[in-house]
Amino acid sequence: MSGARCKRQPAYLVVIIRRCLRHAASLVVALAGLAGASVSAQQAVTLQRFDASSMAQIIKAHRGKPFIVHAWGVTCAPCIVELPRWAALMRDVGRAHVVFVQVEAAPDDRVERLLTRAGLARAEHWVLSPEDSAEALRDQIDPQWQGELPHTVLMTAEGQRAARLDHTEPAALRAWLAGRPGDVRPPVVAPAPRRPIMPVDSKAH
Repeated sequence: MSGARCKRQPAYLVVIIRRCLRHAASLVVALAGLAGASVSAQQAVTLQRFDASSMAQIIKAHRGKPFIVHAWGVTCAPCIVELPRWAALMRDVGRAHVVFVQVEAAPDDRVERLLTRAGLARAEHWVLSPEDSAEALRDQIDPQWQGELPHTVLMTAEGQRAARLDHTEPAALRAWLAGRPGDVRPPVVAPAPRRPIMPVDSKAH
């Protein structure tokens, strides 16, 4: 009898192993699907059109807490370099009160690629409407802005423009968003000639 049991045992183990492998394969497929869905969700960029009424909408939406408006452009090399730094900052302080405005005429897919690569896909993003005057919309963002990029405006909880930065200052930005305006010591942004906004080749990367 013991010999018969020994002969049947290997076959029984094979059945168990096969069942385990099938369950494992199903689990791997399910996890891969969840991971793919998660990546797709993280990489979904929403671009809102910035027009003459957009700044008022932004101020209304963020009223009650200090927030930041950051203007950048797809042809501005310092802007591109700084995008991942903004992503790192937002991982620390949250993304609820930082607004990004891309101010150059460029195809949406190029803007989306840059933001996704930088890790900013899920932030609040605005882009210029092709039919609107870029010069006029710059004044909507900041009447004192001369057009240099990047340009960051620190906004009070009441929607007033309080300070301006011409490059990323993590300590100043954290202090501002934490409601410690006394800790902000931004550098003075020197006025610069307005530079024309040129169309961007849709095939450029």
